[in-house]
Amino acid sequence: MGLNSFYLKFADNSSNAALGTDSSGNNNSFTVHNLTAASTGFTTGALGFDGNDLFTSGSVASPGTGDYCLELWVKASDQSGIKRWIGSSIGALGGQINIRQFNNAIDFYTGTNSISQSMSSLGNINEWHHYAITRQGGTARAFVDGVLRGSHSATTNLSSHGTLYLGGKYQTGEYTTGVIAGVRYTVGSIPSDYSTNSTSAGTAVFTPTNLTTTSNGVTTNDIQLLTAQPSSSNTESTVGTISVTDGGASVTTALINDNGHEVDNLIDTPTNYESATAGNNGGELLCT
Repeated sequence: MGLNSFYLKFADNSSNAALGTDSSGNNNSFTVHNLTAASTGFTTGALGFDGNDLFTSGSVASPGTGDYCLELWVKASDQSGIKRWIGSSIGALGGQINIRQFNNAIDFYTGTNSISQSMSSLGNINEWHHYAITRQGGTARAFVDGVLRGSHSATTNLSSHGTLYLGGKYQTGEYTTGVIAGVRYTVGSIPSDYSTNSTSAGTAVFTPTNLTTTSNGVTTNDIQLLTAQPSSSNTESTVGTISVTDGGASVTTALINDNGHEVDNLIDTPTNYESATAGNNGGELLCT
């Protein structure tokens, strides 16, 4: 960086006071006009899976013929192999509730049938994506990042789905590699933001957020399991419990959907400057 330069670190959004501050040490700070620091993402605890980790939940309610929602945030490691992310894994595959990677596709098993979504159509699968299955009023839907990817009629009585398995198949195999940051399973309702009458693939229905006991209009009392957001122990859960069945995924931190910052106007006279007649006209601007 040359002598006639300044360094405005837009990535520092710890406070609005940091905006426009020259980090080069030359005290060429700007006065901020209509500019705010706005991160669009969130930070949460997560579990890193290395291909040999499996967790089993405590007892959860079965949906029966009612509504349910199974959802999670995943950062996949690649586009190969069969990797069971989360599911009930009871009985024949077609009768299970689960979300898994099947090579270059995401399979959503709704307990009645399945919906498949190509991973390559999602862009960079090594980034965070939110995956969800809902059943609402007899219709099952699969969502990726809040966009409806498929639907079908689903009225099967799901009466024997009282356990969930995270990171692999219920007995053994289909182990996950990648990172999972939040699993939420709701029985008896779906989050109100996810409610839709649409069955048209490609319809944007909701904006996924951090999975909490209140986010996206979820009914708190209907949450059966809210986990995979640990701060210390890998079995830490907000609602319900999970225990290590095999291996033991590592605790990590995830920054999800941090899509940049809001920029308006940062045109002003620097605090410390020399006029162009002093030979300092021009320079560099490095924004990060």
